[in-house]
Amino acid sequence: MGSKLGRGRVTRVTAGLALIAAALLTVVAWSTSSPVGSFPDEDFHLASIWCPSLTGEVCNVNHPTTGRTEVEIPKRLRQPWFCYGVSTDESAACSFDVGDGTEWWGRVNDGEYLGIYYTVLHNLVGPNVFRSVVAIRLFNGTLAVLLIGAIAALLPQGGRRWMALSVLPVSVPFVVSLISSVNPSSWAVSGTIAAWFSLNGALRAPERWRRVALGSLGIVGAAMAAVARADAAAFLVVMLCAVVALNFYRSRRWVIPAVCAVAVVILAAIGFLGAANSGSIQSGFGSHPIGSGEVDPATGLPMPPYSRLLSTLFALPAIQLEFFSQLAQGVQAPSLVYVFMVATAGGVFFAGLRTMNLRKAVALSGTMLVYVAIPIYFLQLSSGYQSRYTLPLVPVILAIAVSRAADSGWSIRLTRTQAASAYILIVVAHSVALHTFIRRYVTGLDVLQLNLNAQVEWWHAGPSPMATWLVGSLAFAALGFPLVHGSGRQAPGGDVAGEKALRLPATESVR
Repeated sequence: MGSKLGRGRVTRVTAGLALIAAALLTVVAWSTSSPVGSFPDEDFHLASIWCPSLTGEVCNVNHPTTGRTEVEIPKRLRQPWFCYGVSTDESAACSFDVGDGTEWWGRVNDGEYLGIYYTVLHNLVGPNVFRSVVAIRLFNGTLAVLLIGAIAALLPQGGRRWMALSVLPVSVPFVVSLISSVNPSSWAVSGTIAAWFSLNGALRAPERWRRVALGSLGIVGAAMAAVARADAAAFLVVMLCAVVALNFYRSRRWVIPAVCAVAVVILAAIGFLGAANSGSIQSGFGSHPIGSGEVDPATGLPMPPYSRLLSTLFALPAIQLEFFSQLAQGVQAPSLVYVFMVATAGGVFFAGLRTMNLRKAVALSGTMLVYVAIPIYFLQLSSGYQSRYTLPLVPVILAIAVSRAADSGWSIRLTRTQAASAYILIVVAHSVALHTFIRRYVTGLDVLQLNLNAQVEWWHAGPSPMATWLVGSLAFAALGFPLVHGSGRQAPGGDVAGEKALRLPATESVR
């Protein structure tokens, strides 16, 4: 009996390490597949990383002629985008022609963000611009993998299945590429995911040491999100309210999670109030055409408020779901990716609604209300909107939808047919998205062929484009395996395939 338990433990550890390795290979594939400037607002964030302080200690500050607040940065940080970003049919080959000199640039963090994120990543800056950018992307992706992987290792099998069911259906294409980028939203998304699952695990874990470990990792995730973006800090409070609503019961187990919750609130307050305008969420809104003008193009007259509201409501689903199609700056994924991912995420979401109780209803409706109200509010101010700013809430919403009551397991269980279908759609969508992403910069999207090694115009000295795509695709396919492995028929009361559901003592029954 003991030898069987030992072999089972070794098998689980081996499988866990294999999944972490697969996640790291996925991060490497995305991090090395694009040139400098390929992600939204990368010029701003890279300038802020190269010059995290405007005191003149790191970079020359204030233009010598105009006196404006600008920083002197390498030309290779921003000029590549202006040559290949004109058209998606242009490869990134022109980036090779950018010189090694410096120039003055005014788009830099001047208090809009807390600055800790930029200060930390500044330590990865070296003399080679491209290698430094790749190092920053790899650092962000690896940090997310190790943190979320550690939380998954501490959760029981049901908790890991819940994590796979909540994150994988919304991970392609923008989440996986965003986590492997220099954008502070990388920390916002991965930190919120980590905080959500660790705090839920801390509330449900029977062992004290496990509650302490999960709670501590939750604080780490919350700290990452809070220092990255002020809006993510605000979303931490929304997430925390959902955690409480979903798991509310009277128990002494709440002591450790309560301490962690207080720490999360403090971190959220620091992150939100630390930015000069207490709202990088508002400074980022401005690129979406809906609501960006107050004049009706048909009449030339000011658009009535109710007309703007109606146009927003009619366009809201497409606006909020555009992260399923956005690959990078100005690059849209093929419609196959969008259709496959929307179908998968929608199917999993509605499958989760087959179980409902008061706590779940409160948590889900409250979180979705915030998720829907934010774009409506800002679009009425004619300030535009980008869906990636509320992206940290998307995995949380799906996690609530597929969750089960605290005394009847962790999440719903897809049938084998449902799980296999979801797995195939996600894996195919990811492979197509990564292929398109690499193709965009290697030759431009005017070249349509499967072999990425043909007619290469831009690439680095690492593995070939084709090898990068194959490794990244296979690694993600392995990473998605828990979605299928956790499928099967669910017995009444939440017990599945020999796994007993979480049982609270009689004194801790859900009220």
